[in-house]
Amino acid sequence: MGEVTEEASPPQLDAGAPPSEACRTVIAIGGGSTLDAGKAFSTLACHPLPT
Repeated sequence: MGEVTEEASPPQLDAGAPPSEACRTVIAIGGGSTLDAGKAFSTLACHPLPT
């Protein structure tokens, strides 16, 4: 739902996280910060609390 080009801040993660009812799969392509953001997005999609 969002594009990550560097280490994402908590507000960027909150803004880019998909609504929990709209997402079943998160695909993160790249490494480092991209994978970290993908993991955060998938967690936020299942547990919609602010970071």
